[in-house]
Amino acid sequence: MEPRTLLLCRWARIAARAAFLGVQAYVVSTAWAQTLSVALPTPTITVPLGGSGTQSLTLNNTSGAALGYRVGASGTVLMPFYEADSQSVASGFRSTIYTDPGVAGSQAQLAADDFSLASSTSVASIVFQSFVVSSQPLDFAAQTLTFSIYPDAGGVPAGNPHNQPGTAIWSFTTLPTAPGVSIVTTGSPPVTRTELNLAAAGQSLTLAAGNYWLVVNSIGTFANRVAWLGSLRGSGAFASLTVSSTGTGTWQTINPFRGLAMRLNQSENCGAAWLAAASGDSGIAPANGSAAVQLTASAGALTPGTYTTDICVASGPEGQRSLQRVSITMVVYDPENARKVPTLSNIALGVLGLLMAALGVMARRRLPRRRR
Repeated sequence: MEPRTLLLCRWARIAARAAFLGVQAYVVSTAWAQTLSVALPTPTITVPLGGSGTQSLTLNNTSGAALGYRVGASGTVLMPFYEADSQSVASGFRSTIYTDPGVAGSQAQLAADDFSLASSTSVASIVFQSFVVSSQPLDFAAQTLTFSIYPDAGGVPAGNPHNQPGTAIWSFTTLPTAPGVSIVTTGSPPVTRTELNLAAAGQSLTLAAGNYWLVVNSIGTFANRVAWLGSLRGSGAFASLTVSSTGTGTWQTINPFRGLAMRLNQSENCGAAWLAAASGDSGIAPANGSAAVQLTASAGALTPGTYTTDICVASGPEGQRSLQRVSITMVVYDPENARKVPTLSNIALGVLGLLMAALGVMARRRLPRRRR
């Protein structure tokens, strides 16, 4: 473990403790048991030409555990099927293949976290949060970055990118500054959010239902080793591997945190340009509680008419997210034409007036004439 205070805790000691506790990997069958119930009380928003209107999307949580969510409403968006941010965690786990193993005392130290899929899924982007122990920028510290997906092998990855790379289902090595790689560093001490957009990087990846492990690692020096931040969300454990100076070592599951800070996205056509989640588009719905997301529909330059789209809601427990869709409609009207077009009530009053006038004429005709 690599705390930001740089007080080193040996991985072997942590791994031994985890092995004693008998940590198990995540199971697919329980990952999708709980999702938020999505309610849109009025699925139609009526707005004037050039105007806008709002509607509240309610996310109800009937389970006994907090559930995370993310709402997509503005066109083609990246929706998570796994999401575990670092939150307030300040410690990370080394994930670097060393160019100076004599200094490091090992050839590599790697980290991996598991995720599960209930159905076939196309991966659009991969995000992980990290820091460099020397506080150098990631694009300086990492000669390359490697993103790998491994199948599950009895609760640990089936291989590793150092001496068992051939067992990976998919692997991609890139320069930190290459197309498709986005690196954003914020805060003090700095935390780096790295995202690989697979399409922009010329990659394509579709995974069948099952259990998988993500490994992200750098190649660099021991002084500039990269630590993958932990997360308070996840399946409850993750894995670490130290490859010794002789090239030996096995994955061990550990649980100082529920998981590692990462997010895996799929690309979805959700919402439209005229719709936006004005506030609270992601967060946590408390156990046996609810959360609200304010939606804004803007007519802009659209002509009068009816426009319908789907809102996407990804929700679920501890990292896992399942996708739901809910339909919403915007009706755009022209206020000027609305004044000119007779309403049903006005038509009814007009007909009633004509009938009363006709009855009055008929009554006058039936009255006897007065004799002079």
